[in-house]
Amino acid sequence: MDDKAPLLTALALLVLTQVWAGCILRGLFADGCYYAARLWLQQGFVVIEPSRLTAQILVQAPVVLGMRLGATSPQAVALLFSLSTNLTPALLTGLAVLALPRDRLAYALVPVFVFLTGAMATAFASVADGPCAAAYCCLLFLLVAIAPLTPARLSLILFLSAGCLRLYESTVVIGPLLILACVSRARKTTGCARWILCIAALCLAIGSLHAAYDILHPRVPANRASFMRDLANLHWLWTAGAAHIPAIAGMLAFACLRLGMLPARYQIHSRIGVIVLFAALAMAAVALPAAPISAFAGRGNACLVAAGLFGFVLATRNRSWQAGTKPRFAVMTATLLAVTVTIGNIRADLDWMRYRTALHTVLRQSDGLIAFPAAGRTTILGRDSWPWSSPIMSLLLAPEGEVRSILLNPTGSGPQPVDPAPLGPLLPLSARAALIAAFQH
Repeated sequence: MDDKAPLLTALALLVLTQVWAGCILRGLFADGCYYAARLWLQQGFVVIEPSRLTAQILVQAPVVLGMRLGATSPQAVALLFSLSTNLTPALLTGLAVLALPRDRLAYALVPVFVFLTGAMATAFASVADGPCAAAYCCLLFLLVAIAPLTPARLSLILFLSAGCLRLYESTVVIGPLLILACVSRARKTTGCARWILCIAALCLAIGSLHAAYDILHPRVPANRASFMRDLANLHWLWTAGAAHIPAIAGMLAFACLRLGMLPARYQIHSRIGVIVLFAALAMAAVALPAAPISAFAGRGNACLVAAGLFGFVLATRNRSWQAGTKPRFAVMTATLLAVTVTIGNIRADLDWMRYRTALHTVLRQSDGLIAFPAAGRTTILGRDSWPWSSPIMSLLLAPEGEVRSILLNPTGSGPQPVDPAPLGPLLPLSARAALIAAFQH
């Protein structure tokens, strides 16, 4: 992997924007505020979706550890949760790269592309478990299919495959490929390594069956219907009035990879074309607002991207790459994609800070329960608000930590996790007291 320094620099900058996103509590978007509130109230793990047990434990473990070490305020728990949801996919991606020996680092592009095209396209809705599950599977796949089978790696394979028993529903498309990788590698090994790979394949088979069952019999059928509708209608690329630049850039990056397979005489034209394309996408990322609804709509896309790349690797790993042309072109494409996604992520962070300012402005207007402003639906307040999250956000992001007012959800926003009406006569309250009272009712 020649010329990888620009890619590493771009990825480092991208991770820094994810740290910033965690610090400004962007992880509270959508279901994130509900998870953070429940974690603080329970002072322990909150497994709301049993089908995602492993993914939820991975994300919540740093939060629970922080609470054990003394982070007991609602704001501290919200910060830990936001940081964890934003950084866990990046950390797992880094582990997947580190699991590879130096002579096989070209395969590091697999988890990198899954991260850039899948996880970062969902980054605004970092509470989604899909990116974490996809990065987890990337680590397992590279250990099984590519890395040397040392005792340490075999132990990790066994541990990770057990976690796939209840990882995430969309891993139903990854499970068969991981099983194929295990069986293919087991046929070439003997002794303890073969037994471990066979046990891993068995765990993956059971996990895939669990995932299939959870898709056919979901805990909340409306969630499955919403996921399929968003996927089929391409809401993960754009919604009304908003284009989702990170997702669009990711899909175009895959299309650009085909240009790297052209004859050498066309390479300079291919490179210029790709650079111009991503320069235009970067400018669009600066000019256009973030699309948080589209980010949530693509919550399972990272697993689909991972499945496609795993299949490609399994089909082509015995073929030589001519003169390293394809890896170099792929590295350049990944670098340009990382820069574009970083710019889009900065724009998303700035939009989220504007949303927080708008929320505080509304909360300071008067005390008590405040109706969601009709004009607010077309502003940053409406665009970055989840349909039912405004009351919980009012509690977690209360100015100066004292809840004097609560912003109600828009009319017709569907089922509400909490009913703020009983809190009205009790205000003002501390954030602690308000959260306890809200969830008691």
